[in-house]
Amino acid sequence: MTQKYFRFSRRLLFSVAVSAICCALTAAQTSSFISFNAPGAGTGAYQGTRPTSISQNGEVAGFYIDPNGLYHGFFRQTNGHISSFDVPGLPGSLEVLSVNISGQIAGDGEDSKLVSHGYIRNANGTFIVFDPPGSIHTGVGRLNDSGEITGYYEDASQFLHGYIRDAAGNYTVR
Repeated sequence: MTQKYFRFSRRLLFSVAVSAICCALTAAQTSSFISFNAPGAGTGAYQGTRPTSISQNGEVAGFYIDPNGLYHGFFRQTNGHISSFDVPGLPGSLEVLSVNISGQIAGDGEDSKLVSHGYIRNANGTFIVFDPPGSIHTGVGRLNDSGEITGYYEDASQFLHGYIRDAAGNYTVR
């Protein structure tokens, strides 16, 4: 056999091996794509569903805008069931920012005077609306799996402060 034949055979063998590896990697990386809309979400311009956070176990939280332009929170369980919620006392613009492994959801929203407050929605559906001491507007950043929240607030001098709210409701303010 000629040297040319051996070079061709090695190239062919190499090409087949690379193709097989690429196919195996592509098959291993293929993931499913899940599309969903919260019940009641509008379908017009500037309406619809906006997921904002996913927990380690795959539960999704976010908000949706209905046909009237109103914001509502939602929680999507891993089985696909979606429940919507409104935070008592916060009928204005509602943000859902974080969900933890326990199913707690944290965010912020505006009251009827357009003052923003933080909130926690517990896994059982109860709510805690909160503001750090001295706050005239409260924003939420993230909620961790221990139930601690980090965020910011604005004081009467319009100065921004960072805070940590522990699971018991105590604040560390900087």
